[in-house]
Amino acid sequence: MSVVHIVAFSATSPSALAELTAEARKLQAGCKKPSGETYIRSVKAGKQVSPEGKDHGMQIVFVMEFANQNDLDYYLWKDEYHDAFKTQIAPGRASGVVAMDFVDGAW
Repeated sequence: MSVVHIVAFSATSPSALAELTAEARKLQAGCKKPSGETYIRSVKAGKQVSPEGKDHGMQIVFVMEFANQNDLDYYLWKDEYHDAFKTQIAPGRASGVVAMDFVDGAW
């Protein structure tokens, strides 16, 4: 079953939000296994638009699908491109981050 990774960000400024969004949109093509193949199945993203008032200040949301837990684990802990995003791009631009994962259909 596929694994879904959801990440929401708030940003330090409008320009930081634009930079963060642009760099995050590059992850699907930039993240590769050692063989050179990309492994993020899909990415959906957009501005938080819920009127419920429960967004905790998050401004943008990314929903990423991986084929399995091993691919997600590689993304989270081993992928150098993603690591550069986490350590060089997001700091100073993201003022808040919420991340959650789920296995589609597992309750």
